Amino acid sequence: MAVEHRSYPFPAKAPADSTRPVSSLVETIPPPDPNDGEILEFLADYERRTLLRFVTIGSVDDGKSTL
Repeated sequence: MAVEHRSYPFPAKAPADSTRPVSSLVETIPPPDPNDGEILEFLADYERRTLLRFVTIGSVDDGKSTL
């Protein structure tokens, strides 16, 4: 059974990676609203933490153990 090759999900007219600026691959997030104290309090608490926790989701063969 032959596997169909699919191109990378960039538009066909996009320049090659060697000519595309890295900044085009970065999405910036606006700063939180200074009037929203609950969010600012959460972020301040989160910055004080010394332990990083994250969840991985995927099938058995997705390579999660190599993280």
